[in-house]
Amino acid sequence: MRMRQILKLFSSFTMVLILFGCSEKLSDDAFLFNPPEQYDALIETGWAHFQNGMYQEAIDAFIGASERNAIEPEVYLGLGWSYARNLELIKGENNLQKAVAFAIFDSPNSTRITAESLAGIGLIKLASGNYAECITYIDQVLELEAGESFAFSMDLSVNSQSLKISKAKSHYYLAEIEQSYLVLQDLGIDIDCDCVQTVTGTGTVSHGENTTSLGQVFVSVNENHSLVSGTAVRSDGINYTVLKTYEGTNQLLIAGNPIVDEDHTVEVDYIFTEDYSEFLNKLLAAITSH
Repeated sequence: MRMRQILKLFSSFTMVLILFGCSEKLSDDAFLFNPPEQYDALIETGWAHFQNGMYQEAIDAFIGASERNAIEPEVYLGLGWSYARNLELIKGENNLQKAVAFAIFDSPNSTRITAESLAGIGLIKLASGNYAECITYIDQVLELEAGESFAFSMDLSVNSQSLKISKAKSHYYLAEIEQSYLVLQDLGIDIDCDCVQTVTGTGTVSHGENTTSLGQVFVSVNENHSLVSGTAVRSDGINYTVLKTYEGTNQLLIAGNPIVDEDHTVEVDYIFTEDYSEFLNKLLAAITSH
């Protein structure tokens, strides 16, 4: 019986030698026999692929880098942008959120990594139709130090101006037409339309349900104009706060003290159009052409 066990073990050992002994390598995985790629080299390779539009190859390189150092934020920045460009939006956002969280581990580059990550998340939100969140993330980028001069280091076409245009798109799709128009105006972008004018005119005050408690009153401009933006309201030398422009109508909501009497005439600075449909079409064309 003992002899049978010995023969059985010998037979198994012989089979192992037959299977593996005739091969120089126990595996055909190159990393077992070649010097392993280092973290920095993989990061460099990943960004090179990204800039050449080879997003899957970039993802593979950044994954390799993450296997060597899992707390460096640059890994997740690269993965996030590469996944986003590869239209894997959920993975893109998840990795960019990690980059923001890990940015503290790279203090010399933390501001850059945070800004570039937030910008990427903002654009992902735009692509996925979450327009309010897109505006929130872009505002966070622009509010950072040097946010007004922001440019993504790996794609300079993603910069403060392009982010503001994305913000204008989001406002437009949220039917926040005034804010969309004002973003373009701030950028100096014309909407190729003679239908928009700025004027100082007059308006008539009416009271509403929040007049007594909040000091809010309505102002209807006295011309047959469709408002784009109300910029200032004055009465008896006092400036009132414009709370809301009801775009496409002739009405504003203002607040201030003392409360303006009903039917009182006030002075109003505003931007208007006489053809609101044409204005909307031209505004959208201006946004999408940049």
